[in-house]
Amino acid sequence: MNSKQREYSAQFVKGWIVFFSIIFGLLLIPTLIFLPVNNTIFQPQSYLKVLDKDQFFDQLPRMVAETVIKTAANKAPQTIGENVFSVLSQEQIEGLIVSVIPAGWIETQTESGITSIFDFLNLKTTELVVHVDLQQIKDNLTGPAGKQVFLNFVSTLPSCTFDQLAIILAGLENNQSGEIPLCNPPVTNLVLLDSLISTAMSQFAAALPSEIIFPAGEQARQIGSLTSSTGFKIYRFIRRSMLLLPWACLGFGFLIVLLSIRSMRWMFSSLGIPMILAGMLIGFFGAVLLYGGNQGINSLLFQNSQASFQGIEQLVVGVVQEIITSLGRFTLIVSLASLSLGIILFVVSRILKK
Repeated sequence: MNSKQREYSAQFVKGWIVFFSIIFGLLLIPTLIFLPVNNTIFQPQSYLKVLDKDQFFDQLPRMVAETVIKTAANKAPQTIGENVFSVLSQEQIEGLIVSVIPAGWIETQTESGITSIFDFLNLKTTELVVHVDLQQIKDNLTGPAGKQVFLNFVSTLPSCTFDQLAIILAGLENNQSGEIPLCNPPVTNLVLLDSLISTAMSQFAAALPSEIIFPAGEQARQIGSLTSSTGFKIYRFIRRSMLLLPWACLGFGFLIVLLSIRSMRWMFSSLGIPMILAGMLIGFFGAVLLYGGNQGINSLLFQNSQASFQGIEQLVVGVVQEIITSLGRFTLIVSLASLSLGIILFVVSRILKK
């Protein structure tokens, strides 16, 4: 092979190296975005850490108590259980809920629910179904813990009059409890009190389902329609394609190494320059998320200060803020790693040129 042929061959190889270097850089940008996104937004562990940090598990009984109170306010009591819970204060209901929740139940159910959601989002399952097991709570309501809380509540009520005792006895006998007065029976009627407690807690526990399945009814049909929609098909294609991005980057990087094996300078510069450019772009994106994202959430909170977030809404805002912060921080770390490695490779290529 003469000098012209060697020069032509070298130019031909350099052309392919430049081409693969451009493709490598273009693929590296979405890959560096995908890595932090996949390890924060699409991982249930990220949300569980945030929930634990925000003391969500301590707040959940209060949120459930608020729901019970709202439900009772819109329904006329028909049984002793419903009659009692319609007049209980939020603190009393919260105390009852805390006393009958088994140890670790909230953490287990929350982790199971979040994992089910992300199995669906990560395309590990084709259906979005969340199961919440209430059987242990139902069992505890009719056990010693539930009875003790009810007994403590009854002891704070005014003593029963003779007429009230008669109404209670008649109601228990006929199982017609909606209008039974709430009062504290005398000590001589402990059997009556025990019967009242057992009936009330049994009726309230019976009103609870053994399991709650989300979504249900119309929501389930909407989710079914969503999974067959064009938008979800596009999402599924993008998610599966993004899983291939790191491998595509490695493939083009290997091609660059293979073609430039005779010129270490070209190898290092062809890999280093795309890493530097991608690292700079992704670093800007991470900074926007870390600082601009927090300002956006704070602005949202400020605009809604007239009707402040409460309960689950406030928790959702806090979770979103924490996830955006974690995503921005992770993105900056990835960009810094890419930028540092790219600079090292580029400097080495300059040294080899000399």
